[in-house]
Amino acid sequence: MFNFAVSLLKALVSVTFKKRKEYFFILLLLKKENEILKRHLNLHGRRITSNNTDRFCLSLIAAISKRAVSHLSIVKPETLLEWQRRLIKKQGPFKHKKRGRKPVNAELKKLILEMKTDNPSWGCRRISDELKKLDIEIHHTTVNKIIQKFRKLGMIQATGSWKKFLKSHWDSLYSMDFMTVDTLFSKRFYLLIILE
Repeated sequence: MFNFAVSLLKALVSVTFKKRKEYFFILLLLKKENEILKRHLNLHGRRITSNNTDRFCLSLIAAISKRAVSHLSIVKPETLLEWQRRLIKKQGPFKHKKRGRKPVNAELKKLILEMKTDNPSWGCRRISDELKKLDIEIHHTTVNKIIQKFRKLGMIQATGSWKKFLKSHWDSLYSMDFMTVDTLFSKRFYLLIILE
């Protein structure tokens, strides 16, 4: 909007005041400055403040006429440039998107809860993969967070202790270790030990 206002004002002034356009902007700038100073007559040495309208008008004039800026006395040119940047940033054409993933709806959370309660041995990756078969894209870490929330609420019971896990897998558990043995006559044996 700021850029549009600058272009429009430039076009209007160039058509109306071809020869005296610089004087026109200097006059506008001084008039606005005078208005700000009159408003702050009763400040008694305190700092002069400006509102958004003042900033917009002064920034607009400064963007159109570089010569008019040299007549400004209550604000530094750097401050005007900063105001212009802020105005352009505020009303720029770029809208910032919200970062992060979309929130998971209640139906999908309910489906994840059903899948976990019906299949307690399934992990987060398995549930995520099963959902992909239904064309539902959800990352396994998101599934994990949802399951952890359900666990805290007591809706999913713990699958069992470590002792219970070991008992159920006892027939297929093996322990392995690799080691070396040096003999008295500087021979080295390599041992791979497997314990059932």
